[in-house]
Amino acid sequence: MTRSTSPVLPVLVLMVATWLALPAQADLRVDTLLDKWDRQLAGGNMVSCRIRQEKRIFLLRDPIQLEGRFYFRYPDCFRVELNGDENFAVYSDGRSICVVDHDLDEVRTYDQGEGTLPQDTARLVHPLAGRTRKEILAANVIEYDRSKQEYVMTPRSAGATYAVVNFRVDHLERLVWVRVSYANGDWSETEFSRWRRHDRVSRHFFRYRGPTDNAAGTDPG
Repeated sequence: MTRSTSPVLPVLVLMVATWLALPAQADLRVDTLLDKWDRQLAGGNMVSCRIRQEKRIFLLRDPIQLEGRFYFRYPDCFRVELNGDENFAVYSDGRSICVVDHDLDEVRTYDQGEGTLPQDTARLVHPLAGRTRKEILAANVIEYDRSKQEYVMTPRSAGATYAVVNFRVDHLERLVWVRVSYANGDWSETEFSRWRRHDRVSRHFFRYRGPTDNAAGTDPG
């Protein structure tokens, strides 16, 4: 059976929009939006949500269905736990990324400071994560499609991991849907619900602690 690495984390930083009162006005300057990201999340609080995802992989006949929980602390700490057709978790404390495959009983760890990640792991890391406003704008074009009422992020480089990211917010300006499309035709759609803001947490929460670290149902706040 061909396994795939879920691209759920390409939505890593886009979920920040939930807590930043992301405006629906098409004329809002993107640099102003990114400034708000920096200001409102720089305090170290964590946000979390429930996620449901469907993804289509070119080599697989049937779609893959997943659900779980996502935790994020600005700018580069995240933790995601997913179950369903695949069962895995990903941890990042800003220094390393740990991918835990529960189905194959494998753990892979990568140093985030060493440069290029393997392609399947690179899909897990959104290019906005840990980047400054200038770096984000240098690497992407972000626009608002008024006809579809959704935001569109396109990388400037043809060598980027993804081809385009589309995302929508609800009437309360919370992120509710993201579609990540790849150049080879693969795509994923993720729905978000039950957003919460938590008190500050340490980096230890975003580190894999071994087989006993079964975070299903973990809720630090």
